Amino acid sequence: MEKKQRKTAAQPEDASVLEHICREYTELKDADIDLLRDLAAKLEGMGRDRSADVFIDCLCTDRDEAIVVAEYLREDSPHKFSTIGFIAREENEAGVLRTLHYGIDTREVRAVTRAERMVVQTVTPVKRGRHTIGALVFEKEHTESEQIPALESPADMTWHMPQPDEVSYLTNLEWAGNAIDDMLVIVDNKGQVVYRNRAALKVYHELGYVKDIIGMPYQEISLNDPHSLKRMKGDFASEEIVYGGRSYILRQYRITGDEQFFAVSLHDITLQKQNEQLQRMKEAMLREVQHRTKNNLNMIYSLLAIQKRKISDPEASLLLNEAMGMILSLSGSYEDSLRQKEEGTARLFSVIDKAKDNILTFAESADLDLSIEILGDDLTIDVDQVASIVLVINEALFNSYKHAFNGRKAGRITIEVKDDPITPEITIKDDGTGFLPEEIEKRHTNGMTIMRSVVEDSLHGKFTVASSDEGTAVRFNFISEKGGMK
Repeated sequence: MEKKQRKTAAQPEDASVLEHICREYTELKDADIDLLRDLAAKLEGMGRDRSADVFIDCLCTDRDEAIVVAEYLREDSPHKFSTIGFIAREENEAGVLRTLHYGIDTREVRAVTRAERMVVQTVTPVKRGRHTIGALVFEKEHTESEQIPALESPADMTWHMPQPDEVSYLTNLEWAGNAIDDMLVIVDNKGQVVYRNRAALKVYHELGYVKDIIGMPYQEISLNDPHSLKRMKGDFASEEIVYGGRSYILRQYRITGDEQFFAVSLHDITLQKQNEQLQRMKEAMLREVQHRTKNNLNMIYSLLAIQKRKISDPEASLLLNEAMGMILSLSGSYEDSLRQKEEGTARLFSVIDKAKDNILTFAESADLDLSIEILGDDLTIDVDQVASIVLVINEALFNSYKHAFNGRKAGRITIEVKDDPITPEITIKDDGTGFLPEEIEKRHTNGMTIMRSVVEDSLHGKFTVASSDEGTAVRFNFISEKGGMK
């Protein structure tokens, strides 16, 4: 069987490709590129000595990805084609990005090739002075013998020397460490991992580490700044990190007593972050729906206004006015909701103000000196309840405007809101002529029926009407979906 012919990175055309990629996709300087070109010429010897594929990866301009600028591939490499110019991302090659970002070694971490093959990488930073300009990646195929201990095994945890009975802070730690779901790692004052619980074993397995981290320098397995323990100010530090495509809260503790050591815990918040993102998307979609609803209501109002100009019958014109007033109130409530800091809510007084202004406009055109006062408690209401509340208030106001002040030049209406954590109450009361109790269900039958139906069916509240020669009061309550004032 004919073997694949491999080019070494030392060939002239490869050197020119390296320079082109570095200038096009990275922020490397001429001196950096010269150093990488010299290193690329040595890849074949390195690969043969270690029986490994060898790559040079460099950070791309956006620093979230790396690009392969040089390679040596063995005859039996799992890579069937050249990888030069291909992108390495954290979800597939977390060790490469870790080394490039922090300038430290990352040893024996799993990665996934372009061909979906599992490999093990050991990554060393390439530096010019203090700056990391690339990563030297040694890669071998992943074998079963490199598996870490069984994750679900109930067997005793492994301790690194010194033994727990020789170091006070390790005594009886095993049962406590395995009683928690979060990762726990103990680092001694020399920076070496001397304990990890079963959760830590699982975390590092999922992050691609093929060997147990016990006995390793913490600097080589840290998921944040490798020097963070040395740089701690005080005895506690906490930060949110993203590693391997997942989000975590990482906490570090400095414990000082007879001996000094560090405890590091890791709490996975990936699901929480995903839920927060979904919530933000939901809120953005809700705002867009509210905005479009407001625009559509304004368009309907304009269409009704055009039709109103063609109507000469006063009663029909009055009915259109009522419908247009309700549409304006609804449109205003959606506009108010869009201005709210908390998505999907509206201030009740703002909603009532829109209905009040509409009625006053009609009263002014009819030469009625009408005053409307809003009293009581302002509430935050759910936007889903706005339409129903506006409909009831609007209908009550129009009923008073049309019927309470016949033969009069002036009138007064009060709208009072009483807060309650469960069932807030709204009363619309006029000082008009009123009507007899037995006429309540006969008079304004359609309006009363609509209001009662909306209150009972949509707002799950109670609706009542009381009238006397001192005026009429419409009172209703509703089940609060926001829990009262805010």
